[in-house]
Amino acid sequence: ISKSPAVFDYDKLTWMNGEYLRAMSPEEFLALIMPQLRQVFDNGSVDWSILAAILQPRVTRLTQIPEMVDFLRELPEYPVDFFINKKKYTKIFFYYLRLTFCYTVHIFLCFFLIITDLLKTKTFYFVFILKRPFKYSDIKF
Repeated sequence: ISKSPAVFDYDKLTWMNGEYLRAMSPEEFLALIMPQLRQVFDNGSVDWSILAAILQPRVTRLTQIPEMVDFLRELPEYPVDFFINKKKYTKIFFYYLRLTFCYTVHIFLCFFLIITDLLKTKTFYFVFILKRPFKYSDIKF
């Protein structure tokens, strides 16, 4: 026997309560959480059984339910930018930038060679062969 007073463990109580809620059947759990769900959702257009199946493994106390499902009441408008994969479009942009740069350098070198050849030989003929440095199948997404 110890002289120190007993300590009540709230974490263990919360864990035990969660285990009790998870051990219930889905119908019993739905009947138990209906007051909390009605507190958040005024209308009856929600499929309660799906919501109960999602909540049952996650809830440890019934007072957590309103804050867990409050965001479902009204969905905010998200900007379109949230749905764009920015990495994908960055890769495409840099691919076309590289492609444009390579073509520009290649054309510049061809013209440079033609002009230097014209200055050396003083003849007027044009040979312009442009090889494509990249294929379109080189794009990596």
